[in-house]
Amino acid sequence: AGKKVTVEVGKVMSQANASVTVQIGETVILASASMSESSRPGMDFFPLMVDYEERYFAAGRIKGPRFMKREGRPSNEAILISRMIDRGLRPLFPQNMRNDVQVICLPLSLDNENRPDIVAMLAACAALHISDIPFEGPIAGLRVGMLNGHFVVNPTVEEMEYTDLQLVVMGNGERLTNVDCFANDIPDSEMLNAFGFAMDSLAPFAEFFDEIRKEVGKEKVEVLYREGASSDDQEIIEQIKKFIQPRLDKYLFNIPVGTKGERKKVLKGLKDEIHAEFAPKVKNDSKDEAAATSYINMLLGSFFYEYIEEQVTMSILDNDKRVDGRKLDQLRKLDAEIGIFPRIHGSGLFTRGETQILSIVTLGSPGDDLSVETMESDSNKKYFHHYNMLPYSVGDVRPIRGAGRREIGHGALAEKGLLPVLPEQEEFPYTIRVVSEVMSSNGSSSMGSTCGSTLALMDAGVPIKKPVGGIAMGLASDKTRWKVLTDLQDLEDGMGGMDFKFAGTKDGLTAVQM
Repeated sequence: AGKKVTVEVGKVMSQANASVTVQIGETVILASASMSESSRPGMDFFPLMVDYEERYFAAGRIKGPRFMKREGRPSNEAILISRMIDRGLRPLFPQNMRNDVQVICLPLSLDNENRPDIVAMLAACAALHISDIPFEGPIAGLRVGMLNGHFVVNPTVEEMEYTDLQLVVMGNGERLTNVDCFANDIPDSEMLNAFGFAMDSLAPFAEFFDEIRKEVGKEKVEVLYREGASSDDQEIIEQIKKFIQPRLDKYLFNIPVGTKGERKKVLKGLKDEIHAEFAPKVKNDSKDEAAATSYINMLLGSFFYEYIEEQVTMSILDNDKRVDGRKLDQLRKLDAEIGIFPRIHGSGLFTRGETQILSIVTLGSPGDDLSVETMESDSNKKYFHHYNMLPYSVGDVRPIRGAGRREIGHGALAEKGLLPVLPEQEEFPYTIRVVSEVMSSNGSSSMGSTCGSTLALMDAGVPIKKPVGGIAMGLASDKTRWKVLTDLQDLEDGMGGMDFKFAGTKDGLTAVQM
């Protein structure tokens, strides 16, 4: 609070759509926003790339081992910052946009007082807002800490060592697009107060960025969004939607469809009916049988699953009816086992519906701790969590190429959720490694990993202070009505919704992410 924020526009990176330098204290981040000239044909998602690029010169340091001084693969810290910024920016682009957009944040100076993640967040938000790239800003980002019972905006690195709360948010003072939080078993009421404080603190940043846009902002360009259907195609799509509507009760809502596999089967049955009804009509319009089938598949690929998710959302809003028959606040069936395998130090198998996590604890000597090198400092971790999600967990077949950004992010979230309940070094000096293997995934495997970690730690004899559990909350919305869902799964995670993960004990919260 009370810190000066300096924004400089367009001094460098003249060929990017926009560039902004943001400085707080002596921490300086340069952010660029760039967009491709055309959209990618056949793309069924928005290709946004956010990269926080580490540069050790910013901290006056030379990287690592003797024979490798160049920055290489992003560290886990850089990946987590990139993901955090991505989650906050992504909802504000047009839904059907298919142009490549890349945001790059480059640290130029670090003062070891003001964390670079928040400065990078502000720079990315400002760059997109003043650029000609379609983006519904302004938004900003900040961190809320709690020191001696009082909330603080953007606490220093030193203050963060003593704070019981690290709440990072992105938004505009009225709405939030991203939440990432570590909490030391904070009560719900205190967390709500922190959110209110964060919202009030965001508004001046968003207003500041709007003033900058009025002075130097570019006019937003018109881009070709996802290729629309031709008038003939659209006519057939509307006919298919009318065909689907009266059959949804039969396939999805009259009888609860309990599992993801069963839902795939019934939706395949619905697709088969569509093919039987419409392929002959298309075939009569100068297409052979193979071409007619391919054409119907192309049309279904352009709208089918989004339309089904939309109808699932409307069923929840209109009738409080979920596809698996649960009430809005009802969990799926829970199951837990410990001590599953011989010789390993501790194990837990946690199952919630079709989400199943096997967590395994290995204990080591203090010398087995994890050395972590970042631009800002070197440190050692005595507790670390690795999350693995292999293709079989969702019934896929694909190459295995090591942990990606998602795996690193989910592992860090589950790790964060357990930190407040771990024993002190003096009480339990051993190094603790937890590995969570996703056996099956359909709804918040990261929170399942939190539950599995608790089971495995207790099985290993680690004297944790309290058990920690985790759950994902969803939101069904048509922009005018909202209903909260407990224990989110597949078809309930549609457009206009939310995936809000909470980890905590019976007394308070330990980690939150949206």
